[in-house]
Amino acid sequence: MDTAVKMAPTVGIVALCAALGLSRATFYRHQRAASDAAVALTPSLVIADAEAIQPSGRSPVAVCGLGTEGATASPMEPALLAKVDATRNRAAEPLLVEMTAWVVTSASTPNVTASSTEPGIAATVEATRGGAAIPLRVDTTAVVVTSACTPNVTASSTEPSVAATVEATSKGAAAPLLVDTTAVVDTLAPAAPVKKPPPRKLPDDERAAVLAVLNEDRFCNLAPAAVWATLLDEGKHLCSERTMYRILDENRELRERRNQRRHPAYVAPELMATGPKQLWSWDITKLKTFVKSQYLHLYVILDVFSRYVVGWMVAERELGELAKALIEETCERQGITPGELTFHADNGAAMVSQPVAFLLASLGIVKSHSRPHVSDDNPFSEAQFKTLKYRPDFPARFASLAHARTFLREFFDWYNTRHHHNALALLTPHDVHHGLVAERLAQRARVLDAAYAAHPERFVRGAPVPAAPPEVVWINPPKAPTETQETRA
Repeated sequence: MDTAVKMAPTVGIVALCAALGLSRATFYRHQRAASDAAVALTPSLVIADAEAIQPSGRSPVAVCGLGTEGATASPMEPALLAKVDATRNRAAEPLLVEMTAWVVTSASTPNVTASSTEPGIAATVEATRGGAAIPLRVDTTAVVVTSACTPNVTASSTEPSVAATVEATSKGAAAPLLVDTTAVVDTLAPAAPVKKPPPRKLPDDERAAVLAVLNEDRFCNLAPAAVWATLLDEGKHLCSERTMYRILDENRELRERRNQRRHPAYVAPELMATGPKQLWSWDITKLKTFVKSQYLHLYVILDVFSRYVVGWMVAERELGELAKALIEETCERQGITPGELTFHADNGAAMVSQPVAFLLASLGIVKSHSRPHVSDDNPFSEAQFKTLKYRPDFPARFASLAHARTFLREFFDWYNTRHHHNALALLTPHDVHHGLVAERLAQRARVLDAAYAAHPERFVRGAPVPAAPPEVVWINPPKAPTETQETRA
């Protein structure tokens, strides 16, 4: 320790400890910690316009390390943390400054002056070095960072009102430093070491040769595993299968390489009905029996607009000839004329059979089918089957074909004539199919008008009006074009 500092008056230490509220033991503990840090700092630190800084009301700072070769400062509050890593041999000097209020000085500095924003915590420290006094006033907002091995350090301040200009003299050259209360100064940080390639990595010429082999005409449609196996059978080994994948990935060629069949994009059927006998939907469902793996097959033809079941049949097998007979009988009973009806179904065996196709062509009926593996292209028939199988009296198993016919006859009579369908404004399929909608709605309106006249206070929204069924029914209604599609068009 410097001899002049050893001779510093005891009164100066006592005054500083009293001003900062520290005991002498705590002060010397901070001083020893500062000596261990061994930070080399430049001489001659001057803060310009020291008295112009206005009070800020921030926390005090303990200044320690006075009279040592390298000095640093530690905060009084544990929340103010700093990590100093500095050397004298022009090594990296990262300094992390957190929160506020740091003053770093050295006993070798002839004059160090800092303005105080809080006179109540300011202190004057007199340290004698060669008979010269070193006045020091502590500022809670200043941050001073310098080093003899750093010729020029500059940090920008985000708050000009608290920034200060520090002149650091190193070998006679001035190094300006703008200090910010929240600045993080990292000077002369060493560059990250360059990562060496693995010793087993193929040279560039060999990697180019592997890529050329993968892109040959006989291999361009094969996966790397197939290419690797083919070359191995030919007595060649260029690299591992995983390396082939890496090379393809580096060249942005890692994708599906196999030559596979691409299925066409099927268009969703868009079918519309504005009245009965315009669009029919039909399907076949299985009914369980008491014999394992033996089922009865229910054929149902449904009018999409009215939800009316126009024809049904239960049989022991699913055959195109049986479907042809049902369709022909139903069209004759409903009086279908050529070009009037569209017949929609899924892609079942009976639906796409030749007998059904020839019959529909001979009757002048337009045939429509769902897309493959798309269950909701035939939603009306599926919904009708759910209504059937969720009835409370639906048998878990049917004892015979006669048993099934008896139950289904009663069910379809209830469904057509007494079932108030939600999609039909709670009208029955029979009313909509046979043109009784206006009559039923007029009757409901009279009843509602009488109820409103008797107790108008019960109808908070005014006179009630009975809901009407939809005028248009769609299978897959067309979607509104998006902005992208309109732009392309």
